[in-house]
Amino acid sequence: MGVYYRPPDQVEPTDEAIFLQLQEASRSQSLVLLGDFNHPDICWKSSMVSCRQSRRFLECIEDDFFSQILTPLLDLMLTNAISSVISRVEAAWAVVTMHWWSSQS
Repeated sequence: MGVYYRPPDQVEPTDEAIFLQLQEASRSQSLVLLGDFNHPDICWKSSMVSCRQSRRFLECIEDDFFSQILTPLLDLMLTNAISSVISRVEAAWAVVTMHWWSSQS
């Protein structure tokens, strides 16, 4: 499991270094990467982008066989083990939701 924050003004050479790290990490049997990658122009439903850096980011995660999981808690969650992660995320989300609802009473 890893956490990443990408500043909005990060330059392309730094992005490329991160892409190399993602490529290495994708060889792990089961990886979950959470974080704020600051690519607000990406439309995750259609995989459309308007920025070159965001397009390169999408290419990287697709090339390394990462799946993106939408959650209401995070900016982005990437994984290369989608089936095992989804069940755990759903279980954790149920606990968080129940806790939130009980605290509102």
